[in-house]
Amino acid sequence: MRLIPRVEYRAMPWKNGRGTTTEIYAHPPDLPNFDWRVSIAAVSDDGPFSSFAGYERHIMLLSGNGMKLEIAGQEAVILHLHQPYSFSGDANVTARLTDGPVMDFNLIVRRDFGFGQLRLQTGKETGEFGSDSGCLLIHAIDGDSLCLDAGERAQFKHPSYLAICEVTPVLRPARVQ
Repeated sequence: MRLIPRVEYRAMPWKNGRGTTTEIYAHPPDLPNFDWRVSIAAVSDDGPFSSFAGYERHIMLLSGNGMKLEIAGQEAVILHLHQPYSFSGDANVTARLTDGPVMDFNLIVRRDFGFGQLRLQTGKETGEFGSDSGCLLIHAIDGDSLCLDAGERAQFKHPSYLAICEVTPVLRPARVQ
């Protein structure tokens, strides 16, 4: 189990150079081709999303009045506050702000590594968190984050909303040497 305080979050440029993201956690750390990453981005203008070929993306608005995603070959989707949405990192995506800037929360998982899930838990509940099969990253929307490895458990009394990211590795056949 590892507490990730806000002071350890890292600001970095978007892959497309049009903005910045604040990386909360990446596995493995400090590699451009991470297995999975959690970050928060401030979006203040309409424009294209960065391409993440080979990855699945999960996004949820933390603040703002909505953002429309125009995804090539699909019907446009309007993102609303605290409602997760998933899409392929291979897709050409353009964001259109519906009423001013937004802040979004992102989970990006490399497909050949595993799969991810993003959900919101309200602050009215207290409970035990953990995953038997993968990693769990719990981000208090107004605080720090906690990363749990498979099999670890944590009690969490939370006064606000939690973004829960679960990443489960794909079982790979053993290599024959």
